[in-house]
Amino acid sequence: MILLYTGIYRVALDLHRRSEEKRRKQATSLAAMAQHTVSHLGTAVIGVTRTAKLEAQLIQRQQQQQQQLQVQRQQVTHLDSAHNNTDWLQSAAGWLSKWLSPGKSQL
Repeated sequence: MILLYTGIYRVALDLHRRSEEKRRKQATSLAAMAQHTVSHLGTAVIGVTRTAKLEAQLIQRQQQQQQQLQVQRQQVTHLDSAHNNTDWLQSAAGWLSKWLSPGKSQL
């Protein structure tokens, strides 16, 4: 009888050890899968955050370039108008000098 009970105890102990080992493997696998998922989510969130920052920087650069272009256009327009004004003055001065030249009779 003792041998029978000892055999039953050994089988029960072996089944218990196998069950515990299976539970540990499942828990380890589940933890690894959860860690993998969280790290992927973290990477995705970081990627989205980086993308948003880069996009904001790109928009800011574009706005700065547009402002610089507007300033340059205003400067060119101002220089063109100033040049046109000096052309008019130069032509008027030339006309006056021709009109007042010694060969012409003055009133």
